[in-house]
Amino acid sequence: MAGTVNIYNIYYGDFSSTVGTQFKSLIDYFAQTVGGSSWYNIMSTYYQTIGGTTTKASNIVTWKKSVATATTQQAGTLSQSQIETVIKNLITSGQLPLDTNGIYAFVFRGDIGVSYGGSSWAGASSTGEWCGLHTSFTLSNSNINYFIAGDTNNAPYPSGCRALSGSTANGNTGADGTVSVYAHELVETVSNTYGAWWDSLPSSTTYGYENGDMCAWTFGTLLPGSSNANAVVGGKKWLLQQNWLPTVGGCRQQYP
Repeated sequence: MAGTVNIYNIYYGDFSSTVGTQFKSLIDYFAQTVGGSSWYNIMSTYYQTIGGTTTKASNIVTWKKSVATATTQQAGTLSQSQIETVIKNLITSGQLPLDTNGIYAFVFRGDIGVSYGGSSWAGASSTGEWCGLHTSFTLSNSNINYFIAGDTNNAPYPSGCRALSGSTANGNTGADGTVSVYAHELVETVSNTYGAWWDSLPSSTTYGYENGDMCAWTFGTLLPGSSNANAVVGGKKWLLQQNWLPTVGGCRQQYP
């Protein structure tokens, strides 16, 4: 994705509690401030060359809007088609714009299950097999990019999708765990929206992986004096997985 990437957060489920409201506030804050950060600046090293013209990915991310969906669903499983219907309805009703350079982040409460490709994320009786994913669908002949991430504090297996189970950087276990998954899916959506970037070396141990996958659950060095954060974005501390820096061929916490 070239140029400014626009972010739209969609919160599905009941986030009305004090903890839930703080969760949304923290995820929105990260979306508002991640662009231009030294962590996200790694994305400026990705580029495409088409017809002799090289275009680099921008390090600019703009948070545009967040919406909370009205739902009473607190359990059960959402399908991929149901999620896409929610996003489509928000766009066609005018609550969100149709933005071909936008990314729609579908963030749900962990007590709601999501099924995709035969695997489940959370749910009252299911076992999680993935923590987030990104894909797209077509609406009005336009490509709509979106990713899915869940509130790791409410998942039946929270330790599987967050790095820390104790004290976290911003005091909200769900948001502090989810933000790394959110960041993972963000950079993968930007770099591999149309199957553009993945490890294509057959001899590599990460062959077929996207950039976020190549560095999943690697956090590098913690901030001095910190036991639960390795990055500062927007003045707040976070624990973010590293991202793949193709110019050096390794996982890094920031660039340069």
